[in-house]
Amino acid sequence: MGGATNTTRMEKLTKAIEEFKERQDKLEHQIELATAVKGSDSVSTAGTSVKMVKEAGELRIRLTQIESEIRTFDESMKTCEQDLYDLEQYGRRDCLILHGADKVPKGSHTELVNYLLPILNSKLKPVVLVSQMDIDIAHVLPAKKGTR
Repeated sequence: MGGATNTTRMEKLTKAIEEFKERQDKLEHQIELATAVKGSDSVSTAGTSVKMVKEAGELRIRLTQIESEIRTFDESMKTCEQDLYDLEQYGRRDCLILHGADKVPKGSHTELVNYLLPILNSKLKPVVLVSQMDIDIAHVLPAKKGTR
């Protein structure tokens, strides 16, 4: 789903709503005129009334279509918002991969963290020292094939 597609859909819906309002205003004006000349020609008034009732039905159908399109658009936007949120969450992962450590302990998470902390704090020289609380999890990853 692209932003351009949603923009085009929104423009179409906005235009359809404007057309709907114009037709509705015109129909209301015609009904006022027909009511004002009610006694002059009952045959033409009846024909006009039938046309207006038919057009009112068409307007109702079109309004239902527009409402359906708006619901679809709203669902699409909610999906896009959730996808964006998911991407932002993925983009904020707090991963750090260190390469080239020779004597990495193969033991527990705690042993690995205790091995990494002095390296992180002395070699990287962060402004704020890294503590055990800053590390959620630590893994030893296998070396890529052909590197060792």
